[in-house]
Amino acid sequence: MEKIFRLDGKVALITGGTSGMGKAIAELIGIHGASVVVCSNDKKACDETVIELKEKSVNIFSVFCDLSKPII
Repeated sequence: MEKIFRLDGKVALITGGTSGMGKAIAELIGIHGASVVVCSNDKKACDETVIELKEKSVNIFSVFCDLSKPII
């Protein structure tokens, strides 16, 4: 894939980043140089996404959390 733009030094937090459009966005942003943090309420999906995208040279981390419930 040709790199039209670069996001080096940027960090992107992608909620719902373990499937569908969120995962595709996480991959593309990571391929273009950003560090990516995906969060999901499914720990297994977080772990699998990190493994899959690291294989594509994406600097990725995951956070297991459920944003549908208030913290306070």
